[in-house]
Amino acid sequence: MEETKAQTGEPVQSNEVKAETKVYSTEQLQARLKEVNEESKGYRLRLQEEKRQREDAERQRLESDGKWQELADKYRKELEQSKTMGSKLKSAFEMKLIADQISTQAQRMGCGAEYVDLILNTVDPSKFSVDENLSVDTQQVTQELEKIRAAKPRLFEQPTPRIHDGVPRTPIVKKKLLNDMGTSELIELWKKL
Repeated sequence: MEETKAQTGEPVQSNEVKAETKVYSTEQLQARLKEVNEESKGYRLRLQEEKRQREDAERQRLESDGKWQELADKYRKELEQSKTMGSKLKSAFEMKLIADQISTQAQRMGCGAEYVDLILNTVDPSKFSVDENLSVDTQQVTQELEKIRAAKPRLFEQPTPRIHDGVPRTPIVKKKLLNDMGTSELIELWKKL
């Protein structure tokens, strides 16, 4: 865009900067992505190494200062956090095993796939226990599902498939063409529409 100065009449250039978009091929994008992933992997490794060095330096400082108690307390705290995290992971895994066993057993008993989530929300998973072999007592699960089946039999009903044979069950209605209908029949047909 050119504008003229009011006093001199010289053209003025616009200071607009146009951003150019560059188009890259799939291969170029994949290569760049690979480079970025390698670079981030290097940064992560360097960060882990620096963290390890920092912890080693802190440990050596505490040892040299003779503050074994602080170091022991720090390790005890980390041990407690690890135990807590381990117990949380174990309980989450057990709940997943119980839910899987309930859904499998419910489907074996004839529960429709659309009702499995409803049954999982109905059953209290804390009623079941997981043994050392990471298995759930199927008899206990079956008993609980039988109680639900007695209360809500509709959840366990399998719809019977409808097989249509070639014989029509309703009588065939012969249709008249519009040309063959009289005026009163046409008016009745029009009213139905």
